[in-house]
Amino acid sequence: MKAKLLLLALTLSILFSNAQTALNFDGINNYVVGPNNSSLDLYHATIEGWIKTTNAGTGYRGIIVKVYNFGIYLENNNLMIFENGTGRRIFTDPKINLADGIWHHIALSFNHMETDGSKLYVDACTQ
Repeated sequence: MKAKLLLLALTLSILFSNAQTALNFDGINNYVVGPNNSSLDLYHATIEGWIKTTNAGTGYRGIIVKVYNFGIYLENNNLMIFENGTGRRIFTDPKINLADGIWHHIALSFNHMETDGSKLYVDACTQ
Protein backbone atom coordinates (compact mmCIF):
# COMPACT_ATOMS: atom_id res chain seq x y z
CA MET A 1 0.00 0.00 0.00
CA LYS A 2 1.33 3.38 -0.94
CA ALA A 3 2.34 5.52 1.98
CA LYS A 4 0.36 8.72 2.36
CA LEU A 5 2.35 10.96 4.59
CA LEU A 6 1.38 14.57 4.57
CA LEU A 7 2.94 17.47 6.33
CA LEU A 8 0.55 20.41 6.37
CA ALA A 9 2.27 22.83 8.67
CA LEU A 10 5.84 23.26 9.73
CA THR A 11 6.01 25.90 12.38
CA LEU A 12 9.58 26.91 11.88
CA SER A 13 8.86 30.43 10.75
CA ILE A 14 12.54 30.99 10.14
CA LEU A 15 12.19 28.93 6.97
CA PHE A 16 9.78 31.39 5.42
CA SER A 17 10.53 35.07 5.20
CA ASN A 18 7.30 36.14 3.43
CA ALA A 19 4.14 35.86 5.54
CA GLN A 20 2.08 35.88 2.32
CA THR A 21 3.53 32.53 1.22
CA ALA A 22 1.39 29.40 1.36
CA LEU A 23 1.95 25.72 0.70
CA ASN A 24 -0.45 23.65 -1.38
CA PHE A 25 -0.56 19.84 -1.03
CA ASP A 26 -2.47 17.46 -3.29
CA GLY A 27 -2.91 14.81 -0.59
CA ILE A 28 -0.73 12.13 -2.17
CA ASN A 29 3.01 12.48 -1.62
CA ASN A 30 3.98 16.08 -0.87
CA TYR A 31 6.66 17.33 1.47
CA VAL A 32 8.75 20.40 2.24
CA VAL A 33 12.54 20.47 2.14
CA GLY A 34 14.47 23.29 3.79
CA PRO A 35 18.19 23.94 3.82
CA ASN A 36 20.44 21.92 6.13
CA ASN A 37 21.95 25.09 7.53
CA SER A 38 23.51 25.36 10.99
CA SER A 39 21.39 28.46 11.64
CA LEU A 40 18.44 26.05 11.86
CA ASP A 41 20.04 23.93 14.60
CA LEU A 42 17.61 24.30 17.48
CA TYR A 43 18.43 23.46 21.10
CA HIS A 44 15.31 24.69 22.91
CA ALA A 45 12.23 24.64 20.72
CA THR A 46 8.86 23.17 19.87
CA ILE A 47 8.18 21.73 16.43
CA GLU A 48 4.81 20.50 15.27
CA GLY A 49 2.89 19.21 12.28
CA TRP A 50 0.01 17.07 11.06
CA ILE A 51 0.14 13.51 9.71
CA LYS A 52 -2.38 11.13 8.16
CA THR A 53 -1.35 7.70 6.90
CA THR A 54 -2.76 4.22 6.51
CA ASN A 55 0.64 2.59 5.97
CA ALA A 56 3.91 4.50 5.93
CA GLY A 57 5.86 1.38 5.02
CA THR A 58 8.93 -0.07 6.67
CA GLY A 59 12.03 1.69 7.89
CA TYR A 60 12.33 5.35 8.85
CA ARG A 61 9.90 7.93 7.50
CA GLY A 62 10.72 11.49 8.55
CA ILE A 63 7.83 13.72 9.54
CA ILE A 64 9.73 16.78 10.77
CA VAL A 65 13.51 16.43 10.68
CA LYS A 66 16.59 18.63 10.98
CA VAL A 67 19.50 16.36 10.09
CA TYR A 68 21.88 15.75 13.02
CA ASN A 69 19.74 17.90 15.34
CA PHE A 70 16.18 16.65 15.97
CA GLY A 71 13.43 14.67 14.35
CA ILE A 72 10.00 13.14 14.59
CA TYR A 73 9.80 9.92 12.61
CA LEU A 74 7.74 6.87 11.95
CA GLU A 75 9.73 3.66 12.16
CA ASN A 76 7.71 0.75 10.84
CA ASN A 77 4.59 2.91 11.41
CA ASN A 78 5.47 3.55 15.08
CA LEU A 79 6.10 7.09 16.28
CA MET A 80 9.59 7.93 17.57
CA ILE A 81 11.79 10.96 18.11
CA PHE A 82 15.50 11.64 17.83
CA GLU A 83 17.39 14.36 19.62
CA ASN A 84 21.04 14.98 18.93
CA GLY A 85 21.62 16.54 22.34
CA THR A 86 21.49 13.08 23.90
CA GLY A 87 22.32 11.21 20.70
CA ARG A 88 19.53 8.73 21.24
CA ARG A 89 16.38 7.51 19.63
CA ILE A 90 13.37 7.68 21.87
CA PHE A 91 10.39 5.47 21.22
CA THR A 92 6.97 5.97 22.68
CA ASP A 93 6.05 3.30 25.17
CA PRO A 94 3.70 1.72 24.49
CA LYS A 95 4.37 2.13 20.79
CA ILE A 96 2.01 4.49 19.01
CA ASN A 97 1.04 3.32 15.55
CA LEU A 98 -0.40 6.27 13.60
CA ALA A 99 -1.33 4.24 10.50
CA ASP A 100 -5.06 4.52 11.16
CA GLY A 101 -6.16 6.90 8.37
CA ILE A 102 -6.97 9.69 10.86
CA TRP A 103 -5.33 13.12 11.03
CA HIS A 104 -3.03 13.47 14.05
CA HIS A 105 -1.40 16.60 15.45
CA ILE A 106 2.12 15.88 16.65
CA ALA A 107 4.47 18.18 18.53
CA LEU A 108 7.90 17.82 20.09
CA SER A 109 9.09 20.27 22.74
CA PHE A 110 12.76 19.79 23.55
CA ASN A 111 15.66 21.14 25.55
CA HIS A 112 18.84 19.45 24.36
CA MET A 113 21.17 17.99 26.96
CA GLU A 114 18.61 18.16 29.77
CA THR A 115 17.48 14.98 31.47
CA ASP A 116 13.87 14.37 30.48
CA GLY A 117 14.02 17.63 28.51
CA SER A 118 11.91 16.35 25.63
CA LYS A 119 8.13 16.01 25.54
CA LEU A 120 6.23 14.43 22.68
CA TYR A 121 2.55 15.26 22.17
CA VAL A 122 0.06 13.40 20.00
CA ASP A 123 -3.36 14.97 19.63
CA ALA A 124 -2.59 17.30 22.59
CA CYS A 125 -1.73 14.41 24.94
CA THR A 126 1.79 14.05 26.32
CA GLN A 127 3.45 10.70 25.62
